[in-house]
Amino acid sequence: MYHNETGLYTQKIDSPDIELFKTFNPTYKDNHLRQIPVWGGVVNLGDYDSISIHLNNEKQLPNVTTKENGKMYFFFSFPNILDDEEIEVSKP
Repeated sequence: MYHNETGLYTQKIDSPDIELFKTFNPTYKDNHLRQIPVWGGVVNLGDYDSISIHLNNEKQLPNVTTKENGKMYFFFSFPNILDDEEIEVSKP
């Protein structure tokens, strides 16, 4: 049995061009059930061709991206991220 939760989240710098969601992937680590956050979203790129993801002020790369019709869709997960940590997504 595991808990799965999904929700829409806003980041500290509000932007109408960026939508985020977060869900949790259950896994076991050291014989304990752990929920790893998986972030996803869509960014209206405008004049840009990429996005930036920051976790604890360190730049990260999305795990999966695809571009379509001027938008970038992405997923990001990091094995050591805590349930309550947030990411910041921006255009470069």
